[in-house]
Amino acid sequence: MTRRERLLATIRSESVDRPSVLFYELNGLDENPHDSDLFNIYTDPSWHPLIELTREKTDRIVIRALCFRGLKYDLIDNLAQLDDHHINTKAADMWSRPLM
Repeated sequence: MTRRERLLATIRSESVDRPSVLFYELNGLDENPHDSDLFNIYTDPSWHPLIELTREKTDRIVIRALCFRGLKYDLIDNLAQLDDHHINTKAADMWSRPLM
């Protein structure tokens, strides 16, 4: 089975050839061994084989945020009400910015 076939079959509760594999916090796409940031652990050569293995062999659904031009979305607003009392969301104003 391909990755796609395996993941779709898993979601549909169908039989698969083997369990899906995913390394926690590694997807083979976001790790940048060329980033010169002092705190980037992936620059160490010992990570390169694992990053390649992750990129080639894991079964993953990579989740990305969608950006819409001009749309403002307040992540806190829907959670900021409780029984007609408003929680002070001034500290959360950083979330009310345009996404593009």
